[in-house]
Amino acid sequence: MKKIVQMLTEIINPDAAIAKSPLLRINEPANENDNSKCQYIEFKQMKGQYFAFKLDDPEIGRISNYLNPSKGEINRGCDAVIYIKINNRKYVLFIELKSHSQSGIKKVKKQFVNSELFIDYINTLIRKYGKLNTDDIEKRYFIFCTRPNASKPTDNNKKIQPRTEEGRKIYLCRCNQTVYLKSFDLS
Repeated sequence: MKKIVQMLTEIINPDAAIAKSPLLRINEPANENDNSKCQYIEFKQMKGQYFAFKLDDPEIGRISNYLNPSKGEINRGCDAVIYIKINNRKYVLFIELKSHSQSGIKKVKKQFVNSELFIDYINTLIRKYGKLNTDDIEKRYFIFCTRPNASKPTDNNKKIQPRTEEGRKIYLCRCNQTVYLKSFDLS
C-alpha cells in the first residue's frame, strides 16, 4: 500500500489532497452555517498507510473537464475518497455527506458510480505506470447524513453493518460527529 499511496501523491492534484492527520476531517462547505444539515465527519485514529482526497470540490471543479458541463449527473463525484490499509486489507472508501432528504440519498448512487469510474481510471494508471497490483483493493461506500434512522457509532463492540445495494456495501451513518473506522464492519 505504501507504493500505491506514493503513486497517488504523484497522480492526484495536490489541491485535492486532504492533509494526513490522526483526525481526518471531511467538510461539506455548502452547509457550513446550517446546523440542521450535514456539515462534516471526522475519522479518529487515522494512522498507517492512507491517502485521502476531495473529489467534489467547487474550487477544483468537475471530475473531468473533458465531460460536457451541462450534463451535471455525470460530473458529480462523492465528497471524498480514502485509500487505506486496515488489518492487511486494502480499501478505497467513498465518502458522501448528505442532508436527510430522500432525493439526496438517491442522488448519491449516481455520485458513487461516477466516483467509482474515476477511481477505476486512477487504479489503471497505478497498474500501468507504477506496475502495482490494484485488483485486491476492496471498495466500500459511506453515506453520512442527518437522517434519524442512520446508524450512530457507539463505544461498545457492536460494529455498523453495511447494506448491499447493486453489489455495493453501503454504510449509512449519522454525520456531524467523530467516528472510528474500526466502528464499521468492513469485512
